[in-house]
Amino acid sequence: MQANKRLLLLATILAVIVPAYAGSEAVLHAFSNGNDGGNPLDAGTLLKKGAEFYGTAVFGGKNGCGTIFKFSASNLKTLHAFDCSGEGANPSGGVVADGSGVLYGTTTYGGPDGCGTVFKLSGYKFTTLYSFGCGADGASPAAGVILDKNKNLYGTAALGGAKGGGVAYMISPTREYTVIYDFCSRAACSDGQYPYSGLTMDTEGNLYGTTYEGGVKGCYQKVGCGTVFELSLLNGKWSETILYRFTGQNGDGSYPESAGLTIQDGMTGKNAKEAIFGVTSEGGAAGDGIVFELVKAKKGNTLTIIHSFDVSAGDGGSPMGTLIGGKGALIGTTQAGGQDGYGTVFELTGPRTEGESWAETVLYSFTGGGDGGYPESGVARDSAGNLYGVTFSGGRGYGVAYSLLP
Repeated sequence: MQANKRLLLLATILAVIVPAYAGSEAVLHAFSNGNDGGNPLDAGTLLKKGAEFYGTAVFGGKNGCGTIFKFSASNLKTLHAFDCSGEGANPSGGVVADGSGVLYGTTTYGGPDGCGTVFKLSGYKFTTLYSFGCGADGASPAAGVILDKNKNLYGTAALGGAKGGGVAYMISPTREYTVIYDFCSRAACSDGQYPYSGLTMDTEGNLYGTTYEGGVKGCYQKVGCGTVFELSLLNGKWSETILYRFTGQNGDGSYPESAGLTIQDGMTGKNAKEAIFGVTSEGGAAGDGIVFELVKAKKGNTLTIIHSFDVSAGDGGSPMGTLIGGKGALIGTTQAGGQDGYGTVFELTGPRTEGESWAETVLYSFTGGGDGGYPESGVARDSAGNLYGVTFSGGRGYGVAYSLLP
């Protein structure tokens, strides 16, 4: 298996259009790896019309095993510091909030068996909802969870499971844990393996996600270049459908890593249909990753590469964050590339007529200094169009929380 970049970090310590947001980045907080946390990977939950946003830091806090934080009114507040033991350690996914402001998330390590936990935080009251046992129930969740209207939680564990390829799971409001799919259940892991990304739910309750490897033989050691999958509940039983298998050849993508999928209307001119958008961290014409649009159809699904990153042209590379959409555009981040090689925030504008191409604008290139570097998650947007996010490094060496103003 090719080593996953995010888990290794936790275990060890095209033309580009003129930027529209150039020079408008503001550092809201530079993490110190002290009580405020260090090396945040995700901060994508906004509440109160952008007045507050929440996230997690992988390291730091009073115990050194990560924090949950809130940023509001130009101040960062640590809501919880993980204890490195039963509560869990090193949260690499963000948090999600229910209608009452209760936060839910995961840790990649810690818990009684050291394989991660699922938690909730109500105010300052912390509760461990589930601790992974490193076996058939899964291990090492690398992404957060989502909530349905009945307050069921859904997520993925990157490793473990009955077949060793990771699992998708559900936790009920009464804390009943159920594995709803075991990856690598089919020959040669054609159904995918190692789901490092989280899940996305459509209006009908179907779940979508990606696996880092599996699918068709190819890529590193012929273990497969990853998949896009759908999980559907029928007659009380969950089943998986593979929507696409990446090949890593002829410009196709490979290794969809930590980014979740985004569902919105497709940008195919007058024939707009609901589409699934996502990224792969590698592959594409230059090998620096792609953005794709996937449209489901009974006669066969269609995947279109709408942007292929090229670091050598000043573009970003290795996109890992979940895209946000709206008004005919997508906004995301790349973990590498840009003018100084420390990653970018980018926008893709969809075609207005049939036959037009998507157009990319690099909104900001990180320098790796005081402004931050290596963003590994996407951004959130408030009602005024302001963007908020975090970088894994830069600032005082332990990452920053930042905003970009339109």
